[in-house]
Parts: sequence; C-alpha cells; structure tokens
Amino acid sequence: MSYQAYEGDGLVFGVLPYNGAFFTTRAGIVLVDVGCSRATGQAMRQMVKDARLPIALIVLTHYHWDHSANLDRYKDLRCVPIVLGNDSPLLQNGLKHPPESSLFIAKERETVSVGGLEVELLPTPGHSDRGDDLCVWLPRQRILFCGDMVQPQGEMYSHCTGFSPVSNHAFGGSVLSSLQALLALPMETLVTGHSTVLHGERAQRWISVTAQVLKREWELAQKLVREHPRASTKTISRWIFDTLAWERSYSPAAARKRKRNGHFKSYDYPGIAWFVEEAKKEAAAKRCGRRGHADFP
Repeated sequence: MSYQAYEGDGLVFGVLPYNGAFFTTRAGIVLVDVGCSRATGQAMRQMVKDARLPIALIVLTHYHWDHSANLDRYKDLRCVPIVLGNDSPLLQNGLKHPPESSLFIAKERETVSVGGLEVELLPTPGHSDRGDDLCVWLPRQRILFCGDMVQPQGEMYSHCTGFSPVSNHAFGGSVLSSLQALLALPMETLVTGHSTVLHGERAQRWISVTAQVLKREWELAQKLVREHPRASTKTISRWIFDTLAWERSYSPAAARKRKRNGHFKSYDYPGIAWFVEEAKKEAAAKRCGRRGHADFP
C-alpha cells in the first residue's frame, strides 16, 4: 500500500496506510504518528524519497502502539525531534533517543514554527487512558490532524457503520471538553489518526456525531444509575451499550459477537464505565446533600 498526498494553499499533506499522516515544510517533513506496521513504514520511506526532503519533526498524537511502534522498528526515526503529550508513558518508559535528538513535551497549547510554517500543538485529553492526546492544527491552511479523538462510527447518530456503536475513549468528560474546543476551530480539512481525510461540513459532522454519542452515554448513565441504584457498573455499562446499539441501528448479531470476542471489554467498556462511575459519584453526593458534578459540555 502507498501513501496518499494532497495539495492545498501551498502545502503538501497526506496520509500513510493504517495509522499516520504528514505535511511538508521548507525545513522538511512533519510526521503525525508513525504507525505500527511494515506497510506504514514502507509507505513513509517512499514518501520521504519522493518528496526529497528530510524528516524534520515527529508528533505523536498519543502513546498507543498502533501510532508509535514504528519508532522501535525504524531506529533512525529516533534521531528526529519528537513531540509527546503530557504524561506520555513513552517518556516515562524511557523512550531512547540519541543525545543529538530532542524530546519536547506539549503540556499546554502552544505554537511552533517549522520551516516557516505555523503549527499549533493542542493538548486534547480524553481518548488515551494516560491523557496524553495531542492534535496538530495548521491555522493558515485550516487543517486539523486529530489522532483518535474523532470516532463517530458513522456519518449520522442514527446509523452506525463503524465497528462499534460507541467510540473508544477513556475519559468521557475530558474528551467532550476537547471536542468542544475542536469544533470551535475554523477547520476546513480533518485528518484522522486512521488515515481518513475529510473536508468541509463532513469534517465538522464527524466531530459533532462523536460528541453526540458521548453525551448520550452520559445521559443514559445518569438515568440508569438513578433508576437502578444497586446495579453494578458492569451491568449498567452493558445496558448502555445495548441501548446505543439499538438507537444507532447497529446489528444485534454484531453486538453479541463484540461481547463474546472481548472487543467490548477491551475497547467499549472502559469509556462507558467511566460515565457510569461518574454518575454514581454524582448520585452519592446528592444523597449526602453535596453538590453533584457539573454537566459535561
């Protein structure tokens, strides 16, 4: 598989197969994630050869292996400056890089210049279980590289075409705040962490539907905790999953299979359970006469 390249406003940008994206500057190529597969690595090598430019910078949108594992496969990538999100386990686990290279930690929103191109680094916690999510925003070109923050699992709430009726996010409250910040950007192009490129209203819709799914999880968590105060987090989380599957026209057979093969437990349950636990905390606070949690965005 090869890479896909696009041109806009004097900029060349594109995606690598499976997990990875890039854009060019006068100083060289900026990689947004490096993927985990040989296909991604080979496409990256071909792209660099075709562009006749060095790799100037690597930004990892989060630590998950499918976005970062090629750092181990292609050792020369460690000679390039790397930007990580705050509290990235890659830093804590001793990501090895030569002394002539540099690691940068993006703890807050900041603007850097790469080859004369204005690049904004946006901490957007919520997807990763370590809160190290980063988005890359090119304000002049109005292009957003969003990592795995945007996962609508379908063009509309009412019709799921993805692998699950829910998105894979670890911290619901954080991701809703992050998505609100992304919706405020005057974006024209969205590049996702799994090599999808969207333009115009469709890009905004993907973010909006992702937020809608998460808000519905929170509404259901509050309602079910209120109606079934003795039910376990696991039970309520399954009810929420089943409800969303029905509301989004997700195949009942696919829902049952997802629960059997462990994908629900690994990818769906943690995010739903976060909302349920927050709803239980809110209910307990109200029973004790304390103020509950504020509503999420």
